[in-house]
Amino acid sequence: MFIANALDSMLSDCPYRDALPISHAREEIRRCAGTQFDPKVVEVFLTIPENHWIDLRANLGSPFRLTHLRNMAH
Repeated sequence: MFIANALDSMLSDCPYRDALPISHAREEIRRCAGTQFDPKVVEVFLTIPENHWIDLRANLGSPFRLTHLRNMAH
């Protein structure tokens, strides 16, 4: 949950900075493995392709459907 929160925060526009690119956010999470985040959780997080996070974020406003996860698995 902490990684998801951090990712969402970094990918969102803020009054003090623009949203970061997902590649930068992923690198920041990788860099913080062992200090802010559990290294094993970061390892699993980094196996998820960037496009899956982009698709998930794009569909956050839509009603959740199990088919979203099924489609992401392929």
